[in-house]
Amino acid sequence: MATEKPSLEDLLLQMIPPQQVMVQTLYDLLLEKGCAVDIKPSTSKFILSFSLGKPRKVVANIVFRKNGPAARIYGEHTTEYAAFLNMLPERMAHSIEKAPVCKKLINPGDCTPNCKGGYDFDLQGTRVQRCKYNAFLFEVDGTTLPFIMEFLKKETEQRQQAMTNQG
Repeated sequence: MATEKPSLEDLLLQMIPPQQVMVQTLYDLLLEKGCAVDIKPSTSKFILSFSLGKPRKVVANIVFRKNGPAARIYGEHTTEYAAFLNMLPERMAHSIEKAPVCKKLINPGDCTPNCKGGYDFDLQGTRVQRCKYNAFLFEVDGTTLPFIMEFLKKETEQRQQAMTNQG
């Protein structure tokens, strides 16, 4: 018998109240920005996946971990709002710095052929080339939430503008 997908409420009940509020806030923001949401199974729990456009491209995932939720942002348009990255708190900047280097950008033969490559940008005066799957993976808490929300607003707005410009 197939396992039934949990609802958002089921996922929220697995968290402490402050985390519930933060995840609900991100969920509401991404729906407001026109994202579709899908709850996907993962190796440990479930992932909330938010996508935008046609064909749908993932903007962000909220992953549920033992120590709490984390937001993985796919910042395809970071060059349009690069100055914002330099305003991130030290903890978030450190998370970007310690993310794995993008093999595709360094030596394309070292990565899988279907990988489109990661991100190449300046962060606080240093050039970084990071894997798209871990470059912008942040714990969701009271300190990071406002910056994650701003990051998501900027990314969704840039994607919507790009879709408008394409036709």
